[in-house]
Amino acid sequence: MGSKRRRKETKAEQRVAIARDALAWIEAEALIPAQGGYVRFHMDHGLLNLPSDQQLRDAKLGPCRVCGIGAVFIAKAVRYNKVTVGDLNSGQYHRALKDTFSRQQMLLIETAFEQSDLTSPYSAETAKESLAVDRAREFCTSDKTAVRLIAILNNIIANNGTFKP
Repeated sequence: MGSKRRRKETKAEQRVAIARDALAWIEAEALIPAQGGYVRFHMDHGLLNLPSDQQLRDAKLGPCRVCGIGAVFIAKAVRYNKVTVGDLNSGQYHRALKDTFSRQQMLLIETAFEQSDLTSPYSAETAKESLAVDRAREFCTSDKTAVRLIAILNNIIANNGTFKP
């Protein structure tokens, strides 16, 4: 019997899988949507003591508070094993995501989650991007962070891997 080679996922398929995983972890209360930081753990998680080159998916994380970027960062880490403890400890969220999510997509996701203009590593560079940022800010006006993050992740899934506010 010949073995079938599995087709490599496209970047859009990867983003859909990441969004689905993040939704499942929100449902399981492993990811807790919260403003005020990309990824926040309980103080006893011990990540600072692990080797920086260890894959994050192999660390015992426990429940953590995440923003929009933090949720996709953790989901990518676990699904694709391409994120290290060092990436987390050094705050390299954007670097770890840039091969899957574009700069503009990260800007829109974070703007929709935070509901505000951001002075971030990916601020709008063109008028077209500014209009998209305005739409993202108004995407979901709920004051509940979980409602906003779930809406963003469902939008990514519904739009085949692209967040379209």
